[in-house]
Formats: sequence, C-alpha cells, structure tokens
Amino acid sequence: MENILNCISENKEWLFSGLGIVLLGWIVKIIFFRNKPTQVQKSGKDSINIQAGGDVHIGDTKWMDKNKK
Repeated sequence: MENILNCISENKEWLFSGLGIVLLGWIVKIIFFRNKPTQVQKSGKDSINIQAGGDVHIGDTKWMDKNKK
C-alpha cells in the first residue's frame, strides 16, 4: 500500500492530467464492471422462444389501436 501511495505522490502531475484521468477511469471500469449481466434464455423441448432487448411485435397490431381508446 505504501508503494502505491509513493507512486501516486511522485507522479501526481501526470496522473491528474487529462491522460491520467482517462487511464485511471479505464482501470476502475475494468475492475468494478467486468461482469456485465447478460440475457439468458431457457427453453423446453419443442418450444418456440423469442428473445429481444426491446419490444417484439408479431403479426397484425391493428387490434391494439382499437383497444387503446
């Protein structure tokens, strides 16, 4: 821990310049956000599954417009 603090104090001008902030932010992002959640789809035998990151429209949607009134 002492080595890290010494390194920061010796290189504070470079570290807190624009490039240093970008590199430090990139390292923090890699450490804390490396396990991004993903979508998982499980299905049974002979099943039809639809997976999307947003809305899914299948077929004619005119009946939806009538029901919105």
